[in-house]
Amino acid sequence: MPKHSLPFTRAEYLDRIARTRRAMAEAKLDLLLVSSPENILWLSGYQAKGIFAFQVLIVPADGAVRLVTRAIETGNVVCMPDDSVIDEFVTYGDTSVPTEAGAKLVKEKYPRARRIGVEKINQYLGVSRFEALRDALADAALVDASHLVDTCRLIKSPAEIDCFRKAAAISDAAVLETIKAVKIGVADREIAAVAMAGLIRHGSEYCSTWPNVMVGWRGGLAHAGWDGTVVTAGEPVAIEFAASVQRYHSPLFRTVIPGEPDKEIRRAAECAVRAHDAGLAVLKPGITIDQLDRAIRAVVVEMDCAKYAHSRFGYTIGVAFPPTWAQSMPVNIVPGSQTVFAPNMMFHVMVYLLDPARFGIGVSETILITDKGIERLTKSPKAPVYV
Repeated sequence: MPKHSLPFTRAEYLDRIARTRRAMAEAKLDLLLVSSPENILWLSGYQAKGIFAFQVLIVPADGAVRLVTRAIETGNVVCMPDDSVIDEFVTYGDTSVPTEAGAKLVKEKYPRARRIGVEKINQYLGVSRFEALRDALADAALVDASHLVDTCRLIKSPAEIDCFRKAAAISDAAVLETIKAVKIGVADREIAAVAMAGLIRHGSEYCSTWPNVMVGWRGGLAHAGWDGTVVTAGEPVAIEFAASVQRYHSPLFRTVIPGEPDKEIRRAAECAVRAHDAGLAVLKPGITIDQLDRAIRAVVVEMDCAKYAHSRFGYTIGVAFPPTWAQSMPVNIVPGSQTVFAPNMMFHVMVYLLDPARFGIGVSETILITDKGIERLTKSPKAPVYV
């Protein structure tokens, strides 16, 4: 029978489970029900595209790790390598109540579990599924463990960083081709087609979200796709996407301005680059997120562009599934955060300045925190391109 080839060694998966179990011990958890596909993949190497269906990886304080998934996904489980860290799996059919299979397995295999962690802040679990598990496991206390695995994921291994490097090279190659496609009179869908084709051709897996290709006033919509809008002279074209390798995404944001923009747009474009440069100049292990935010924000204020700064200046990235390439529980670059940057953390550092429904200018990089500073994994020119 064919077998999946996992991107990491069994030893790395065992280390991830061991780190998770140490965090469980600190939280006094007997059992952890992992339902986000990112964390299931990170812990076990298992993934299936049908993430909309109920699935749960059951991690006890010690003992066998088990998976519950939909019956149609059986092939994805039986193709796991023989040395997989998943010891057993059970499935449910499409006429079954999905959570009943999970609750039954918990009661049968882990009867002494009294404090069970669940990922409440999780778009894949949902209120009704949580309530069903809570009612079925009434003898135990279901404890919110939403941040537990995600915190373990913040420091990346060398093998994970290698995936980011490969994804960054793909993002760079695709964006250079995409920039060349921006011409006056071209529709945004044609630019998006070049971006999508470039990502795939250069080696990307399916991405966690479509490319953001925002022409003219649609750049002020933050996360717009394409709708047939045509590129016109002086209006920015904002392009943001991320290639994916083994579900690790390396995003970048670039802006192309065809023709001569007005003074306001040019100032915003210059501000985005200067502010981003100022942030990267101070970014290193040991500083806080607030320090980085202040360095970026100082330039934005100095250049009278604060009215365009509506969002965070970045966030952590990691293994990801739709609808976002951000780490499922992101650490955001926002004012006041005392989170400290540490070596081998990965961030998408960006400056996105927008006038709602008028224009948008974006600059960003995929950044690795190193022992002494940072490394730009995305290396294509980031300054706005005037064509």
